[in-house]
Amino acid sequence: MSVRDRLVDWLFPGLRETVDQHTFMLEANFDIHCLDLPAGAVIWEEAMANCEALHEDLLAGKVDRRGRAMSLIEVLKRKNIIKLREM
Repeated sequence: MSVRDRLVDWLFPGLRETVDQHTFMLEANFDIHCLDLPAGAVIWEEAMANCEALHEDLLAGKVDRRGRAMSLIEVLKRKNIIKLREM
């Protein structure tokens, strides 16, 4: 952790966690919107959990937003929250 990061944590305790939480909410909303999913409570919770779980991989470049969105679709299908329409 850099000196700047430690100083920010000392001056503004809890700020980093609040910013991370808002980032997860924004990214979850982005995934729900781009995938055109119904924005119910269960889908919102799953999208938030998915964003939180893949946040470090997204920052490291191991996964992109498309991969995270596809991961959300797989989670929702596996839990039978959504069913994809047959083409």
